[in-house]
This record gives sequence, structure tokens and C-alpha cells, in this order.
Amino acid sequence: MRLSPSTSALIAIAFLTVLSVGVTMELGWIPLRRIAASRAALLFAALAVAAVPVIAAAMAYLGQSMEVLVIAIVLPPVAAAVLARIITPPAGSPWPIASEDDRVLAGAHAVSQLLEVGDVDGAADQLRAVRGSATERTRGYMDLWLTLVREEQLRRDGVRISSEKTRAAIYAEFSRIRSQQGRPPRTAMAALTLASVAVSLAVPVTLGLYPAGIHACLDAQRLLADAEAHPRLTPVGDAALAYLTLVSPGQFALPIADEALDLDAAGASRHDPLAREKLEAAGFVAAHHRVWLTEEGRRIGAEVFVFDSPAGAAQFHRQMTEHACTYANDAFAGPVGETGLQIRYRSGDPIVEQLAWVDGGFRVVVSRSYVETPPNHDDIIALARLAAESLASPIDPGPSPLPTSTSSPSPSPSASPRSASAPPSEAGS
Repeated sequence: MRLSPSTSALIAIAFLTVLSVGVTMELGWIPLRRIAASRAALLFAALAVAAVPVIAAAMAYLGQSMEVLVIAIVLPPVAAAVLARIITPPAGSPWPIASEDDRVLAGAHAVSQLLEVGDVDGAADQLRAVRGSATERTRGYMDLWLTLVREEQLRRDGVRISSEKTRAAIYAEFSRIRSQQGRPPRTAMAALTLASVAVSLAVPVTLGLYPAGIHACLDAQRLLADAEAHPRLTPVGDAALAYLTLVSPGQFALPIADEALDLDAAGASRHDPLAREKLEAAGFVAAHHRVWLTEEGRRIGAEVFVFDSPAGAAQFHRQMTEHACTYANDAFAGPVGETGLQIRYRSGDPIVEQLAWVDGGFRVVVSRSYVETPPNHDDIIALARLAAESLASPIDPGPSPLPTSTSSPSPSPSASPRSASAPPSEAGS
């Protein structure tokens, strides 16, 4: 299943938040905890962790691109790492005592120094003193040191025995303990991660500022529900489908497409890769579309799809709207219940506004492209009124200057991004 751009963007934001929080903890908070840093240093590290989701939410609020978000969200871990680097003692310094675990590790280090100079009895005495204060985390580690001391005693008594495995086990256990030091409990880390993701996604989900498709789809769902609760049933005669399609866009424009669409062509005209199957399941009968080019080079489109039942038309209308809204900046209502979308495009004219509605067994769509976001929806609303009048009072379009075919139509703005000259962008303009 292919994810929508909105869903992909949310997943990317959540992933970047989790990654940056984890890196900030690893490079800042944990090293500072291990060296028993001052409260001021730990506060700085905590603020760096908290800044990650706040930055993600702020970038969403400002409508910044994913590239800007990546750059901004890297700042907290860098700042935390620089602080930890400045404060952490240089390599070779004794491991600072910051907890009971550290006291046990320091005692084990003293045992190793006594063994190194051959004082096995002194090492055994030191081990007995330290082993009594072993914590749950270090108990197994001290047991391994006890094994090593016993092996040294046996070698002193003339027993041939190797301590290679024991020393390797001590090193591995020491590394494990060191890796866990300074870390918060797993439950606390999980809670922190979930809270960070919730904060980072709060703005795009609740305000619809990023990605815009979330807000548009929520509004589109409301418009669809209203339209389905009040279906339109305009009496339509047996006129040919070409008669029912908008004949004139109401302004001077050059006609560049005037075509009937069979099932294959109609499916290919939609951006949804499953459009053909959805058309067939909805009871597709036929379709016709027209496209004009204005003096400014903008496209105007009008199309009518007919299905064998009003339920089929409504089903396909909902499916196409739910797909197209993920590419939309905005969803808006037409004058009599049409579902409007302002769709983004990656190339060509960057904005296309459309109004689509179901009238009995017909699905009607009108669209218009723009270079910049229009100040209002007046143009597309006027176009929708003309299309509704054409459906109610069919007009003979006369001989078409363009050949009618059942092949795929020329690229044009329509109810879905594929019918435009280029696929839509994943970010709003």
C-alpha cells in the first residue's frame, strides 16, 4: 500500500524527532550523568532534549520544508555534545564516583592493580571488602573478579590454569555496566520518546499547518458527509454525454481537448493507481471531458462521469476526493454543496482549484489552474454554476474542432493530480 504524502511527512517528522532525542541523550545527558556534572550542566542537557520536539513543532507552524527541519533539529544534539565534550575529563582520568555502581567499579579497579603487582592476598582482601557493597547491577561483575582472584591463587599454588575466558568476561561485563550508567530507566525513556513525538506532531495534526493535506482532508470529509446527506437529483434527459458536459468556460479560451473516455482512458486520467478498478466497481458507464487554454496560458477543465447508479457515482466521488485531498492546500464548499479542493502540483502550473459533485448517477468536475494561489474561489464557483446549468439544460456543442476518441486525454487539470501536466508537490505553496 502506497502512503500518502501527508502520512509520509508525519512519519518523517516522528522519525527525526525520535532519532534526535536519542542522539541528544547519548551525546549530552548520559555522559554528563556519568561524570556527576553540575545541576546547571544537566539542566542544559535536559533543555536540549526538550528543544527537539519544540523545534519540530515550530518548523511545522512556520511551514518550513523538511530540509530546514532536518537542519534545525540537528542543533540540540550538537549543543549537548559540545557541552559534554567541554566538561568531560580527558582520556585516562580516573572514572568519577557518581553512584554506588561507581564505588564498586572503583574497588574492582583497586583489585586489578593489586593483582598486577602480584599481591594476590591483598587483592582477595580488597575484593571481600568491596563485594559486600555490590549493587544488583554489579553483583555478577564482582563474582567474575572473585573467580579471577581464585584462579590467581591456584596459579600461585602451582596449578596450571588459564584466566583468558574470565578476563574476557570481566571486560564484557564492565562494558555492559558502563553502557548502562547514566541512562534513565527504559520506561522513562519510552515515555520521553512518546511525549516528544506527541509534541512534534501536535501542530501539524491539530492545526493542519504541516502537512496541509491533513487539514484539507478533514474538511473534505465534512463536505462529503453533507453532500451525501442531501443528494442532488437533477432530471436529465437522454442527451448524449457530450451534450451534458460544459460547452463553454464563460470566457475567451482555446479548446485543446474534447474527448469521450472509455474505462481504460478514464482510469488512466486519475492519479489514483487503482482508479480503473474503482471505476469498474462503482459501475462506470462513460465519461466525457473538455479542456480549454486561456490567453494567460492557464487550463480550464470540465468533465462528466456517468455511473449505472447514484450510489456508484457517490462511491467513486468519495474515493477520488479522499485521494486528491492529501495533495491539497485547502478544501472548501461550493455554492450548492460541491466539494472544492485547491491542489498543489510539483511542476507546470503549481495550483489547481476544482469543484466536484454528484448529481444522480453523474459525477461532475470543473477545474482551473493558477500560477499563484488565487485570493478567493470565485472563478471556480462561476465555472461550477455553468457546468450545473449544462447538465440541467443540455446544449448541442456543435461540431468539435477536435477529434473525439477513447484514448487517454490530453493533460489537464482535473479531479486528480495525474490529469495535470505533472504530479502534485508534497508541500504546500
